Amino acid sequence: MRFSPLLTLTSLSTVALASTNHPSSTLDTLASESQGFHLVRRGLKGDCMAAYIANKYSKYCKQQCPLNQTPQFEGTCKCRAPYKLQSKNCVPDCQNGSSINNTRTGCICRAGKVTNVDKTKCLTVCSGGSYPVGDGTCAKCPLPFSKCSSATVATACASGYLSAGQCVTAALCPTGTWADKTGKTCSPCADTDAKSCSNGSVGTALSCNTTYLFNGTCIAGANLPACYYGDDTTHTAKACNTGVATCTGIGAGNALSCSTGFLLSGSCVDSSQCPSGTFADSVAKACSPCADPDASSCTDGKVGSAFGCKTLYLSLGTCVAAADIPDGYYPDDTTRTTKPCDTGVTKCTGAGDGNPLACGSDAAGAPYFLTPDGSCLTECDWGTGGSVPSHTCVACDSAAGILNCDAQGAKQCGYNSAGDLTYLTPTHNCELPNVDFPGYYPDDTTATFEPCNDGIETCLGLWEDQALSCGTRKDGARLFFIASSDASEDASLGYCIVAADCPDGTTADVATHTCKA
Repeated sequence: MRFSPLLTLTSLSTVALASTNHPSSTLDTLASESQGFHLVRRGLKGDCMAAYIANKYSKYCKQQCPLNQTPQFEGTCKCRAPYKLQSKNCVPDCQNGSSINNTRTGCICRAGKVTNVDKTKCLTVCSGGSYPVGDGTCAKCPLPFSKCSSATVATACASGYLSAGQCVTAALCPTGTWADKTGKTCSPCADTDAKSCSNGSVGTALSCNTTYLFNGTCIAGANLPACYYGDDTTHTAKACNTGVATCTGIGAGNALSCSTGFLLSGSCVDSSQCPSGTFADSVAKACSPCADPDASSCTDGKVGSAFGCKTLYLSLGTCVAAADIPDGYYPDDTTRTTKPCDTGVTKCTGAGDGNPLACGSDAAGAPYFLTPDGSCLTECDWGTGGSVPSHTCVACDSAAGILNCDAQGAKQCGYNSAGDLTYLTPTHNCELPNVDFPGYYPDDTTATFEPCNDGIETCLGLWEDQALSCGTRKDGARLFFIASSDASEDASLGYCIVAADCPDGTTADVATHTCKA
């Protein structure tokens, strides 16, 4: 940039100099810097000396100097500051860092320098409060800028706060900044998500953009402390309801977990309020579902922990259908539970007579039998007997002469379908008396095969002379048969005696168990 333009001085050889012989009294001098010329009083004859011209409006002569020259008392002209005489011309007096321009009418700053605002100095950079203009000069920053890089971009403010190259009021500091009175800038908040803050220290946020304000800090929803939730309208952390550990808001339906009570449909409730089919889960702090889908209540979430059923029947901690109830129990529609049948009953519709459907055995293993009228008995009614495989009372085989029977078979015999009297055998059958049962004889009084005396293999009765063959007693003594001496008795009858009692002339024959002659 050039300094003030410079006009070439009039050659000093052409300037008329005032004679030094003139007395000073004749040079009544008046100077006017503002008019750029010098006045002297005319001579006595009314003429003007050399280098002066007459002023037609006054009695003075005025000295006319070229531009950038100042008239002197001696009638000469002098270079006006900041010009200097060089080669008989007034040229700009260029200081350090500047040089005369090509037209020699002013000074320009050398390459890499700029001209100050007053155009009196060349500077490396524009001083504070000014900015470089494209022509190499510095211009004063406009208010309210105190420093700037251009007429529109501030770097410091005289009033207001610096924000993005502008000076704004505190209210206009942008989101995420605060009005720093010390630095006169809109300085960033310490919290990167802060929408506003009171200063640049940590924990001074006043509002948040996307996270939630909690005690001066912007916190993500997942990191909020227990018992608080993020309010998306205000972007602040708010307290959950009492007893709620985490939530999405206040009021019913917004709880996510509980500090006291148990979570149920977004609320924290007392254990007594956990609904049917759930239990108060102390681990999850919630009303958790029972493992059994039909359970109305349960002790925990494991299989077999039900203690009430909705439509099925409780059996050993499980809700089962009526068809799947285990033996010995029946379904109670009032309590929706299974209850034990009477002793010996494996299936029933209830307790008491008339309700058994099947019978089994008691704890000692004694069998029970189902009667036609729906009872389980250890002994069936007369004329029927218990069948062990089926545990039912079945009719005795009257055609075989069986009058009464039990699980083992016949208990009492009578006449068979042929009209013959039958006898109860040791094998629980009813047989004719002529059937041979070693060690037994048919007793007409009881209609049973009764055992012979000890050591007698076959007999017709208990009399000692009613033996038919002999064997060995329980004490190991061998008995030997000897025919009866009574001629009136059957010759096949006799006695069973020990070997020592065999009559004279006979010997005890071990092979035949007889006293042999």
